[in-house]
Amino acid sequence: MKDSFDLAVVGSGIIGLAHALAAARRGLRVVVIDRDQKANGASMRNFGLVVVTGQEPGPSRRLAERSREIWLELA
Repeated sequence: MKDSFDLAVVGSGIIGLAHALAAARRGLRVVVIDRDQKANGASMRNFGLVVVTGQEPGPSRRLAERSREIWLELA
């Protein structure tokens, strides 16, 4: 029997993995496909909204705080 998935994510950078994680947390069966077997290189968007320092209170700060929580969970 072949494996089946609800979602295929192409690219294992931070954006692809964030989408894969969110889908898996919602109960979807996810496969992540990348060009290399090992992680190498850097995501182009790997530190967006992770830094909370200096952010004004409000929606952007709350998003930064939540992003940091997820980043720490994955790190």
